[in-house]
Amino acid sequence: MDRTGGPGAMRRAVIDIGTNTILLLAADVRPDGSIRVLTDEHRIARLGKGIDAGRRFTDEAFRRAEEALTAYRRRCDELGVEAITAVGTSALRDARNTPDLAARIEASSGLRIEVLSGDDEALWTYRGGLHGLAPNERGDTVIDIGGGSTEIVTGSGSAVTLRRSFDIGSVRLTERFLRTSPPTPGDLKAARRFVEDVLPSGYRPSVHGTRLVGVAGTVTTLAALHRGLTEYAPAAVHGHTVTMEEVRETFDGMRRMTLDDLRRMPPMAPGREDIILAGMLILFAVMERYGFDAVTASDRGLRYGILMRDAGGGH
Repeated sequence: MDRTGGPGAMRRAVIDIGTNTILLLAADVRPDGSIRVLTDEHRIARLGKGIDAGRRFTDEAFRRAEEALTAYRRRCDELGVEAITAVGTSALRDARNTPDLAARIEASSGLRIEVLSGDDEALWTYRGGLHGLAPNERGDTVIDIGGGSTEIVTGSGSAVTLRRSFDIGSVRLTERFLRTSPPTPGDLKAARRFVEDVLPSGYRPSVHGTRLVGVAGTVTTLAALHRGLTEYAPAAVHGHTVTMEEVRETFDGMRRMTLDDLRRMPPMAPGREDIILAGMLILFAVMERYGFDAVTASDRGLRYGILMRDAGGGH
């Protein structure tokens, strides 16, 4: 196929079904592995709302997922996409009725969902998160703070040396501990203690000296705020670095805000305001526990990694 993607290019799409957000990446993938992005979209569907307590998707979550995926399928058809891969992460690993959701999605949109293991999610998040960033001589640690889980992956170039998936995420933490806005000091302390109990202290020597790269909404929103953007702009966010002190200051400011205050902060995506504090808490705790003095934002991540995998650019 060659529309304008170049000789031998194949038009592919990846749908990343996360606990909080469902993302679509469609691109022309050339034989040399380079890509030309056609569209890169996201919808906050909150698929995993309530999943931590009941381990089941609600009927409303089914409806939101079906609506988003049907719309994405139509978009892929409009673009002439030849191959679509839909992957599910933490919420789909956790829910008892994931087979019911998968059957309903396949019936309504024709999409088959591949549920990734935590380790596979970590690996392809790492590969995708570093896409488009300059190499770092001392290696990289990629952190993906999702709604239900957090992946931390360390490596050098494309070679991964350590990967872990932890059952802490912004939706999970919010539903367990941060139920008021602003949260009480006691609830914040309990949430922080929970995160610290999950993160192993022995991980620090393995990540020492690496560059911390953050994918997903917590870090990209943080970078957009520090760039002073009034509207989210991927090119302005990708590669932007925020220091530990700036992370601390932002967290300290957010923990005193109401939902309305957070909602009015440009460029906060609608539907993210109630979980951003939990995401910031996780980021701050990871940076402090493992000695990172800055985090570099990546506007890419799992969807780019899966695109590379399917095109034969990953191993």
